[in-house]
Amino acid sequence: MQRPAPRRVRAGRLAHPRPWATSGCSAPQIGSLAFYCRIRSLACANVASAVLCGSVRWHAVEVNLGDQEVLADCQRRRAPAGICSIAAMQIIGSTTRENLTLVWLKSEWDGTADRQLIDDPDLTDREQNKVRAALLRRYREPILKELPEEMSPVCVDIEEADLLKLYILPCFDWYLDTGETFRLVDTPAHLAAGREFLGWPSPYRFEHLTKVDAMARGLVGYEAGTTDEVLILIAEDRSGPYTIIDGTHRATALYRNYLTGTRMPWRGILVVNRAIAGCMWHIESPRARANMVQFKRFAELGVLR
Repeated sequence: MQRPAPRRVRAGRLAHPRPWATSGCSAPQIGSLAFYCRIRSLACANVASAVLCGSVRWHAVEVNLGDQEVLADCQRRRAPAGICSIAAMQIIGSTTRENLTLVWLKSEWDGTADRQLIDDPDLTDREQNKVRAALLRRYREPILKELPEEMSPVCVDIEEADLLKLYILPCFDWYLDTGETFRLVDTPAHLAAGREFLGWPSPYRFEHLTKVDAMARGLVGYEAGTTDEVLILIAEDRSGPYTIIDGTHRATALYRNYLTGTRMPWRGILVVNRAIAGCMWHIESPRARANMVQFKRFAELGVLR
């Protein structure tokens, strides 16, 4: 196969944000580590080599690197400061906490309250907003209580250049299905049927693969400009890394479809706040890292499998 011409990087972003369509190359097979190599060569074609890959750092590598070399490169977590930073996620507009709550509630809806709160919302009505916020807390209190009270969410386009900085919510049930990394790009190779936790009186089965299979079929033909399938993310700063706090199955399904040719960007709502550095859902927080040590112990004991 003819090697694609290097892509020019403009202001830290991809000049051509659709590598499969513009290069004439077919998408790598699902689970293939060749994907990482292709993305990095496109994003960093004009950057000197020896730049390590980290949560917000990328490494300029050659398209023909072997899978083992690419994997070793991907597993490095840090880079010397100031070498090569990919630009922050693309902001397309501002939004409100009330709209974030509405979008999130749509994906959690169980039909136990007035559907008009979803279908015909008035985001200027304080009473409606209070009811929606209370409903969302009923479903997602463990996540919401970790978020700062003051927030200025923004609408974003999630692009190829952001993929290596996207993380699944670091809960124990996603630990093995992400290859113990919680990185979205690691899900295709590790998502499996039969995952379960045996630490309770009865086994708790996760069924992530079943959900992703069903969602992937429904997300074929996804278009960011018209979709209602919006991901919600948090970050300490705009450059990431970004944790997906709502839409983990959707993001996994979207990524699977992307590897087989469905184009990006994806639509998201991003909350950025320095206080998120201490949030247990922020992938680089000390609390998240401590939890990952515990998850690893569960897996070693066979309690998580």
